[in-house]
Amino acid sequence: NNVLLQESIPAADRDIAQNGSFENGLANWTFFTQNDALLSPEVANEEMRLSVTQLGQNSFDAMLWQVNLPVVNDYQYILQFDARADVADGETRELFAKVGKQTPNYDTYGGGAVDLTNQMQSFAFDFTMNAPTDGCSRIEFHLAQAVGDIYIDNVKLLTNAPEGFDTGVEDYETASIIGRPLRELAEERDFYIGTANETTTFACNSLHNDVLMTEFNSFTPSNAMKMGPLVPIRGQYQWADADAMVDFAETNGMAFHGHALVWHTQMPSWAENGDFD
Repeated sequence: NNVLLQESIPAADRDIAQNGSFENGLANWTFFTQNDALLSPEVANEEMRLSVTQLGQNSFDAMLWQVNLPVVNDYQYILQFDARADVADGETRELFAKVGKQTPNYDTYGGGAVDLTNQMQSFAFDFTMNAPTDGCSRIEFHLAQAVGDIYIDNVKLLTNAPEGFDTGVEDYETASIIGRPLRELAEERDFYIGTANETTTFACNSLHNDVLMTEFNSFTPSNAMKMGPLVPIRGQYQWADADAMVDFAETNGMAFHGHALVWHTQMPSWAENGDFD
């Protein structure tokens, strides 16, 4: 009597974040600034130190993020991390952390604000993915609430979702009314037709890339070759995103336009504030 049949739900214990302990330095992490915010990242003792030296207009004007994280509908996720701030005893500093959509509307799937002290603390946000499956989500840390240093370590995104999932993306066929892609028409007339490509979309959106290689014969990175993403710390280059784009262009017979080494809103703080001869 009174037998209850209950479905067993696997524990969320598979970590899909990469280099969350920063043992590989800056690998897999991207730094972003806009609206005059200045941010200097540094990895020391396998711990990320993020120095905000100038604020922008919003808390998200200085961010640390990791992209290409698949979150699957109806499965559980836990965002975990350790963090502290360079504040006086008894004081706190806010940090906002989230897992969310990259573009176009930056929906939040899970996360929230925490108050940091000068002691390392562990934080966790758990959520069920109620939105449709997203193969390109990202972890974000919003840093521009105040000037000063924040330290982050042991970042994990745990899940009980199985490895591998169906994106539901069908093979691309040109939308041209004459059945011939723009690229083919352009090459007949001996000129280039291209598009600027955002790193995060290029990295994980297969349909986007099918359109690129079918319709265009010239490739321009939107941000991957600007100095901020390319050299966030003086002498430490992050070539992975730019190299992936160049490889894609070469593989698909596309011209490549490097853009743009000097850009008014994405200069690293060491170049913006450096004392150079």
